[in-house]
Amino acid sequence: MPKISIIVPCYNVSNYIEQCISSLVNQTFPDIEIICVDDGSKDKTGEEIKKNSTNVNGKEDIARVASISANDDMIGGLI
Repeated sequence: MPKISIIVPCYNVSNYIEQCISSLVNQTFPDIEIICVDDGSKDKTGEEIKKNSTNVNGKEDIARVASISANDDMIGGLI
């Protein structure tokens, strides 16, 4: 179980979510999980989260990235 959970609320932020996740992963404290909650975005936010959930900046097992849409579908996965 990670020591720190970071919850990122997301709504129509496809242009910024990759930078946000990258910034969180590159913090000096490695034992984190990142939970992105997508509240039914109309843009490609969910797709960007999914793309960044498999391999975050070349680092694996540092962060867990998940996205939950407003209709309760799991968009992202956990690494």
